[in-house]
Amino acid sequence: MAGNTVDGPARAPGRPRSEQAERAILDAVLDLMAEHSLAAISMEAIAARAGVAKTTVYRRWSSKEELLLDALVRTKGPVIDPPPGGGVRDELVWYLTRMRTRWQQDGGAALLRRLIAEIDRHPQLAEQYWRRVVGPRRELLHGLLRRAVAAGSVRPDADIELLAELLVAPVLTRVVIKPSQLTDAQIETLVDTVLRGVRPE
Repeated sequence: MAGNTVDGPARAPGRPRSEQAERAILDAVLDLMAEHSLAAISMEAIAARAGVAKTTVYRRWSSKEELLLDALVRTKGPVIDPPPGGGVRDELVWYLTRMRTRWQQDGGAALLRRLIAEIDRHPQLAEQYWRRVVGPRRELLHGLLRRAVAAGSVRPDADIELLAELLVAPVLTRVVIKPSQLTDAQIETLVDTVLRGVRPE
């Protein structure tokens, strides 16, 4: 890719074992992504920052794009189902609270801002991020909303995709796009407001 590469300061010398090396490499990627444009990050810089040989990086990832994606996926953590029990409102509050917390941890919001800013220059990376990270979480939210329809809490003619966007967009704006405070009480108000608008008559 175009652009100057960046040399990152090497970590402590030594040859970490496999799991340690992988964790060091992914940490190095996240550090460099927070500091530089994606084009400016090289496999050499990643290896130097992680304190491993470049061959160690290439044994695990065949390309920089694949490595960047794995690092981005790592910041979001695994997708898990909501805990059993609780009503529709509680599940939606749980979902949005968890989303806010995950974006606030490990520099997730800053990394997502970086990806959004460079999406036109890295369309394949953005597409894979959508498929591996956004897609499963989007389907989980859609499932919660479909259950809300089945439970009679949401009108059966409601546009599920649009309803999901109405819930997610304010959190995305407050935490990622224009960082500002988003309290638990505000999340509850958001859920209550959206549900009130699609409540069966």
